[in-house]
Amino acid sequence: MQLSWFPKPIYKEIYIVTFLAFGGCGWLIFSTSSGWLLLSIIAILSVTILIGSSFIVCSGVYVTTICKGRTKSNKIAITLDDGPCEQTKEILQVLDKYQVKATFFLIGNKAALYKDIIYEMSQKGHNIGNHSYYHKSWFPIIGVKRIKQELIETQNIITSITGIKQTYFRPPFGITNPFIAKAIKKFDFKTIGWSIRSLDTIIDNPEKILDRIKNKIGPGSIVLMHDTTKNAVSVLEQLLIYCKQKNLVPVNLDELLED
Repeated sequence: MQLSWFPKPIYKEIYIVTFLAFGGCGWLIFSTSSGWLLLSIIAILSVTILIGSSFIVCSGVYVTTICKGRTKSNKIAITLDDGPCEQTKEILQVLDKYQVKATFFLIGNKAALYKDIIYEMSQKGHNIGNHSYYHKSWFPIIGVKRIKQELIETQNIITSITGIKQTYFRPPFGITNPFIAKAIKKFDFKTIGWSIRSLDTIIDNPEKILDRIKNKIGPGSIVLMHDTTKNAVSVLEQLLIYCKQKNLVPVNLDELLED
C-alpha cells in the first residue's frame, strides 16, 4: 500500500532544524548584513511547510496516512464521509444491488441518531471508521484533550451498536497538525487519506463528479465521497457500473489493505 510522502511524521524534526537555523542566523545578524534576509527566508519557508502540509492529508508531516491500497489486484475502496443520514439507507441499497462493500467514516453525533443504519452497515460487512463527534470547522484547533474526547465518544457510540472497535480514522477536512497527531496516539488507529477526491461537496454536476473519479481511478484507489450530498446515490451507482465495466472490484478497507 502507499503511505504518505514521509514514512513517519517529521514535524518535530522541522521544529529542530528551524530552531538551529534561527540560532545560526542570529549569529549572522551581528556578523553580516545578509543575516536578516536569511532569517526571513527560513521563517517563511518553515511556516509555509508546516501550515501547507497540515492541509494535505497525505503529506505525512504530522500523521502517517494510508493514501492508496495495493495495486497488484483489481481492488479499490470507496469511502463515504460525514454520515450517517437518511440517504445512507439508499446508498446501502445500491451497494447491495451490486454486491460490493464500502467504508463509512461516521460522525458521532449523527451516529447516535441513526443506530439502525449503523447496525445494518455493520451486519452487511461494510467497514466503519471514526470521523470525529461533531465535525466542526474548528476541530483541528480545539486542543488535544477535546479531540481525544470527541474520538472516544464516537468510538463508544459505534462500538455499542456494532460490538466492533473501530481501527480507521479520517481527520475532518483532511487536516492534520500536532494536536491531532498527539491526540490519536491514544488509539490504535490507521489514519486513512485518499488517492481520489471526488469534490462532490463542491461540484453540483453529477457527470463532472463521475468524470473526475473515472479519470483517476485504478487498482488500489481509495475514493473519497460523501453520503450526505444530493448526488451521492446516482454518482455511486454510475461509478459501480463503470467499475464493473473496467473489472475493478470495490471492497472495504480491511480487504484492500489486507488487514
